[in-house]
Amino acid sequence: MAAFDSSDWTFYDKQDLHPGRRRRKLIGWRSAGKDLWPGLVRAQLGMRVNEFADDVAAALAWLCDANSRLTNTSWDLWDLRETQNGAIYLVPLEEGPWRMKRSDRHFDETLTRDGAGVCASMLAISWIGHERTCDLPFCPDERIPKILKRLMRFREMHPEGAEIDRVLD
Repeated sequence: MAAFDSSDWTFYDKQDLHPGRRRRKLIGWRSAGKDLWPGLVRAQLGMRVNEFADDVAAALAWLCDANSRLTNTSWDLWDLRETQNGAIYLVPLEEGPWRMKRSDRHFDETLTRDGAGVCASMLAISWIGHERTCDLPFCPDERIPKILKRLMRFREMHPEGAEIDRVLD
């Protein structure tokens, strides 16, 4: 991960965070340029961008109880974001709100597109880890548990962290 000027990063307003999380150091995010996507996804997950987009779209469809508005998984419909702590996640370009509802899992939350992207990316990365016969946190491909842990730390600094927790719990 290259060093960037602090002006390159976007931070959430501390007032939007849970009071217990306001004292922690914030983790910023920024949109990665499309030319950087293949290298970032390959380095982080060992796969192609379109495979990652397919997995995140499938996770989003599952979280939305198959009512996802994303029927085409082309990576032109996503924004790849990287976090200051070294994680990556995809955010749908279509504005929210995104309703995450599964009657069989007992959650019903409405998230912004950023929150929905964090949720879907975390679930997809977990699936990717299990497909590679991982028994998290013990995985032959050490990248998967590391990126998932970094996304979990980022989620703690997200204004919708509590909602994301309820969906993924």
